[in-house]
Amino acid sequence: MNLLLMDIGNTNLKVARMEGGARGKPLSFRHNGRCIAELCDERLADFEPPGALFVANVAGAALERTLCDWTRNQWGIEPQFLRSPQAALGVSNGYQTPHQLGIDRWLTLVAAHARWSAPVCIVDCGTAVTIDVMSAQGCHHGGVILPGFNLMREALLGRTRIPRIGMGDVEGTLGRDTASAVAAGTLHAVAALVERIAERSLAEQAAQLKLILTGSDAALLRPLLESPAELVPDLVMEGLALMAEEMSN
Repeated sequence: MNLLLMDIGNTNLKVARMEGGARGKPLSFRHNGRCIAELCDERLADFEPPGALFVANVAGAALERTLCDWTRNQWGIEPQFLRSPQAALGVSNGYQTPHQLGIDRWLTLVAAHARWSAPVCIVDCGTAVTIDVMSAQGCHHGGVILPGFNLMREALLGRTRIPRIGMGDVEGTLGRDTASAVAAGTLHAVAALVERIAERSLAEQAAQLKLILTGSDAALLRPLLESPAELVPDLVMEGLALMAEEMSN
């Protein structure tokens, strides 16, 4: 069956085709909260109607309703919106109320467990930064959520008299002008937390974690980490493909 996978974050929408278990390269479109129907009209109207549409959405229920209307009218199908389960594909959800775990975080756990079957620390750098820890047996131990790099910067600039500036370039630990100082502060804050969680998890679990970076801003973080880290840009889409295949069988 010809499947379409859709990953809707707070800022970007990604789509990828999947057929016969093989996933195509994702296409990414920036939505930034604009009407999803308008974006679909612009980007997806010429797509061949899929046999099924699997969606991971963290952008809210109103967007889901709009997308349902669009896919019914355009393709004659109902999207299947994934929710985080208690357990699936060898991974157990660490949340007391499983569906409260963001579906994007759940999918990174599923993808990481399928790839490595090792203790992992997954850092997803997007509008928000999420950090999740999972054992080699697929037991999710929980995680943390904090503002992403741009949200940190916007919060600082919005509540101070610092002029509006770009992120700047970070060379070394300290900034040499205001833009690079702000950028260094936001990037090093996340890097320090990642290192701390990895260190604490090592002490608590007596296991060295494999550090995995994903998300649109992951490449900014990698050079600042002392621990070795593997960059996997589309880990959410990998997990979505695995869940879609499982649900289609």
